[in-house]
Amino acid sequence: MKRMSKKLTGVLVAILPLLTLAGDVVEFKAVQGDGVQCPSGYEAVSAFAALNYKDAACRAIGADAGARLSDKAAMSGASGGCNIYSAKIDKKIPTTLCYRVEFKEAEGDQGAKCPSNMRLATVAEAVAFNKQACNALSAKYNIARLASGGSIGGSGYDCVVHGSDAEGKGHSLCLLK
Repeated sequence: MKRMSKKLTGVLVAILPLLTLAGDVVEFKAVQGDGVQCPSGYEAVSAFAALNYKDAACRAIGADAGARLSDKAAMSGASGGCNIYSAKIDKKIPTTLCYRVEFKEAEGDQGAKCPSNMRLATVAEAVAFNKQACNALSAKYNIARLASGGSIGGSGYDCVVHGSDAEGKGHSLCLLK
């Protein structure tokens, strides 16, 4: 949570209720094996993302007893109530929970140029999937517009997400619908 708080810039409380509204943009996949590498294009799910996309994450785990999350956290399967354990769990777990989300940078502010199958990414999505959102920016010093007036800076700005940013941006961050 320490690393994440740097990225949030005071928006955590405001975004928690919003994350569950956008669960359709994330593809979850349970992979056999405890802590195994996720398939190409997928990343290990954080406890933060699992909490905020709990229903979709739990469906992916299905009947399995549970799944390993990033940082040795874990989530139980449906038979265990889909509980999320953010502390390190040393017990062997049968699967690893992975996710995929597709961001794309577009020229211009306010998502005016997002392709028809995409929409402007929200602040919540840029926080929950910060690595992928930041990697979608074509230059490390780009700053991209997010929905509702937010923005995300490239890696040169430590991928920080701002909940409110009134200045115009040269780019927008889009997300596959």
